[in-house]
Amino acid sequence: MNIDFLPNDSFIEPNGQNIDEVKSLIRKVMDLVIENSTNSEQRSSTAQIENYNFGEFSMQGTPTEDILLQLQEILRNSLNPLTPNYIGHMDSIPTLISCLGEFVTTAINNNMLSFEMSPVFSQMEVQVLQKIAHMFGFDEKGGGVMTSGGSLANLQALAVARNHKLQVKEAGLTGLIGQPVILVSETSHTSLHKAAMLLGLGTSSVIAVKSNHNSQMDIFDLEKQIIKLFEDGKKPFAVVATAGTTVTGSIDPILSIAETAKKYGLWLQCRCCLWWGISIFREVSSTTFWY
Repeated sequence: MNIDFLPNDSFIEPNGQNIDEVKSLIRKVMDLVIENSTNSEQRSSTAQIENYNFGEFSMQGTPTEDILLQLQEILRNSLNPLTPNYIGHMDSIPTLISCLGEFVTTAINNNMLSFEMSPVFSQMEVQVLQKIAHMFGFDEKGGGVMTSGGSLANLQALAVARNHKLQVKEAGLTGLIGQPVILVSETSHTSLHKAAMLLGLGTSSVIAVKSNHNSQMDIFDLEKQIIKLFEDGKKPFAVVATAGTTVTGSIDPILSIAETAKKYGLWLQCRCCLWWGISIFREVSSTTFWY
């Protein structure tokens, strides 16, 4: 295939013939990023821009210098979590090694669809998740999956709960007697409703439990709601506790919620909005955690 029309720095050529152009481009981009980071203390944490127009896509491509000018504007007008004045319990300052790691994995571009396509990362994912699961007291049966964010982690965790507690993995939900429902705090994340919708449970299956003045789940209202749901012919199968809510960082009384869930045979899911994108579970257990 003829690629002579492409700039010399479009790809890293396998024969290394464009090494100088590649190094020059990387250096220019890194200089902009480093300059933006090291001067972040002098800028506000919030961006001042109101409207941003990316411009038109050119079928002939965009010259490198124009891309660098766009990058300058993007860096200057983006949220600035690097300043000491920024307090972010979700989007905090990244470590330098994690930024470099992102570059390495992107450059390698292995697809974790199968072991053959990603022999190192496929094994690394299993090992890392097992170590994290062990940190929470799970044995060798503990494991999990990495996702792109909290919403998908929530979906994954509730899918495990639904399939195990309701035994619907093969037959589906149509054979159930009584509407299956999930109990969550009234201050819980909206991704729970989205997950219920995608799992075929419907948003009406998400039952809100009262919270106190500290945005923590009311354990007495939780038990009251569970009893009433059973009396109404509903089928409560899971309760979601939160270890760090999105807005306030509040932590539910997890041990008390766990005791209540165990008392009524419900699955306990514990979610934390301080870390994102990992769903941890123990095989044939009644608990999932997502971070």
